[in-house]
Amino acid sequence: MAPRVAALIQPLRDIRQLRAEFRLSHRLVETIERMTPHIDIPTGEGGSVAFVILPWPTFTLLPEYTVALAMGFGFRGRKITLIWDDTPFGHSSIAQRLQQRRINQLLQGVQAQAAILRLSHYTPSEGPALSHPELEALVEQNAIQHFRTETMPPQAPEYLDAVRTTMSETARRIERLFGNHAFEYVVVPGGVYRTSGLFVKLGKRLGIRVATFDSDGPVALVSTSGVAAQLDDIPRALEALPQSETVAEEAQTELRRRMSGRDIFSYQQVSANGTEWGGGVLLALNQSFDTAALGRHCVFKNQTEWMLESVAWLLEHSSEDIVIRRHPVEAKRPSMHSKDDYEGLLTARFGDTSRIRFVRAEDPVNTYDLLAGARAVLTHTSTVGVEAAAMGKPVVTQSSSYYAKLGFVWHGHTLEEYFTLLAAAVAGNLEVSEQQRHIAWRCYFLTQRCNFLPTRITPVNFRQWTGEGLEAILQSEDFDLLFTAIDLNRPLSLEHAKRFGLG
Repeated sequence: MAPRVAALIQPLRDIRQLRAEFRLSHRLVETIERMTPHIDIPTGEGGSVAFVILPWPTFTLLPEYTVALAMGFGFRGRKITLIWDDTPFGHSSIAQRLQQRRINQLLQGVQAQAAILRLSHYTPSEGPALSHPELEALVEQNAIQHFRTETMPPQAPEYLDAVRTTMSETARRIERLFGNHAFEYVVVPGGVYRTSGLFVKLGKRLGIRVATFDSDGPVALVSTSGVAAQLDDIPRALEALPQSETVAEEAQTELRRRMSGRDIFSYQQVSANGTEWGGGVLLALNQSFDTAALGRHCVFKNQTEWMLESVAWLLEHSSEDIVIRRHPVEAKRPSMHSKDDYEGLLTARFGDTSRIRFVRAEDPVNTYDLLAGARAVLTHTSTVGVEAAAMGKPVVTQSSSYYAKLGFVWHGHTLEEYFTLLAAAVAGNLEVSEQQRHIAWRCYFLTQRCNFLPTRITPVNFRQWTGEGLEAILQSEDFDLLFTAIDLNRPLSLEHAKRFGLG
């Protein structure tokens, strides 16, 4: 299709999509109205569970999905409050305003089942609700997600200013709301995107437990107190996980699936063939705009700086070859492609050197063949860090990822400490013990087999299961897992591990 024709047709497709979403939203309301289980409406200031409803990217049914989850908690006897974040975010777009209209329609339809609080009705508290660094970090992270790159384009300052202004005021409204109501806990989608990060940070500062949920296609995940995509519950789950041979067996089976591309995510372009590509040091990149990677750098400003400075040190202080692996999901899923030109940045700084090999996302190379040949591995928050340690490869990181302090990787807290560890790794002085490998396998089991819950109860499947009947979904074993984890403040991975006979 010619670009000009496509440009004319796309708005018509967008309008049809918006109309379809309004119809689905209305259908959800009708479904809830037909369901008769008792739901308590909170009448006092305490004892309520709050769910935050806010706009998400265009053409998602995240608000409806959140309401459906809230109804499930209500059907289990929890008093439900819906917090509608109807405040502006940056320069309010037409898409945002249309989605807010849809949310308004949705909430009017369920006001008999839950108390509804509009955030715009709360007067902002006095003074800044968050410290300047906390607010700036969230503003920057939203900019990275918005522009799909760490390298800000010329229009970024205007975007940053608008987001900074609106988020600052919204934070003060949230602070006022939290001060006026006593919630048992608050449930928020995401944990970074738009204003969801404000709820997480203010909840932590004010002593209010904030649980988050997220999804990746047909997979759901939650954190009972933190950011779900950043696997904040894993350290706590690891401490409570029973010792069992099943753990290592399941973890190793999952790794074999990943190596062959038969896992649920199927990120790899080709199956591993046992060829040990590259050698030297493997540097595994995250997607810069992925929630899992945002805000986790401890030593460097961002992934670009970490990559460039690590490569520069290795070129100057070692004779090792360096393999940089771009995340293969960027080729598998067009919506996950970032605009970061890592290859161009490497060439611009280091020229054409045979010691650097950049593996593009679309290259027919399996990450695990690269890992098999590596002498040492550098990671930010990539799962490759856990896999490498389990395979006996020394891993050096400078991030505050969920696995950074679990004992099986070497974590540099300062620039000097990071490069000291890097020197030890390339000299062969970092040896992975059997105990470290044991912990890594346990961590891998929790994250890959238990924390990522394969289920239909995700936003991407929302159209399907609302059509089949909300009642059956909200009474399913999968929903019981999600509910129990959040309600009892137990890591989802531990609850899911029970299906493997653990716990």
